[in-house]
Amino acid sequence: AAGMSTFASVLIILSSSMIQDIVKKGLKKNLNKNKILFYSKIASIIIGIVSLIIAFNPPALVLTLTAFAWAVIASTTLWPILFGIYWKRATKMGCIISMVGGFITALVWMVIGNPFGIHGFIPGIIVGFILMVLVSLFTPGFSKEHIEKIWG
Repeated sequence: AAGMSTFASVLIILSSSMIQDIVKKGLKKNLNKNKILFYSKIASIIIGIVSLIIAFNPPALVLTLTAFAWAVIASTTLWPILFGIYWKRATKMGCIISMVGGFITALVWMVIGNPFGIHGFIPGIIVGFILMVLVSLFTPGFSKEHIEKIWG
């Protein structure tokens, strides 16, 4: 059930992105809601068929790419999202450096073969956390007006 719900979410995101980014923005097409819905359905069918073909004959690379993708997602977005929601002192530069540092760490860790059997997302999120806190503490924070506006 979890796999199906994840697939459904990814399918919706992919088809919407294809229509919004490729058709509307890339090809400069002005589409009404009915055309967007029609093209989204077509994109969903195509993506679903390709996914089925891959599912029935899975290349070993799919697991590796999936693990890499989740390591990158976790390493780059975990701390900016959490600290952005729960820590008033988080800064824009802290988020940027945390994302870059987490990404590079996870990438390098996986390229060198996941030393000690530890997957790349673990050092990625550790480095991202450290960078988020340190850079946020040593860079100017947001104005009191901005914090009041966001935090209430």
